Amino acid sequence: MTTRLATQVFVGLLVAPVLPLLAQEHPRAPQQSQSQQLPQTTGGAPQTAMTEATMSDVSAGLKKFEGRRRQNL
Repeated sequence: MTTRLATQVFVGLLVAPVLPLLAQEHPRAPQQSQSQQLPQTTGGAPQTAMTEATMSDVSAGLKKFEGRRRQNL
């Protein structure tokens, strides 16, 4: 009985310093403000504008692609 108690106390003392480290919140990356972002250069490859597509636009495009692909087979 004494051995069991001594073992439990020993393990408890070993684990106690680790528990606060495990309870810490996961660190997050710092947020960049607008002034810290890299400047945009005008040289190089042209950048395309992002457009939003609806599900019907995507579906129509896939049908058109499949039709062309089947004609080429």
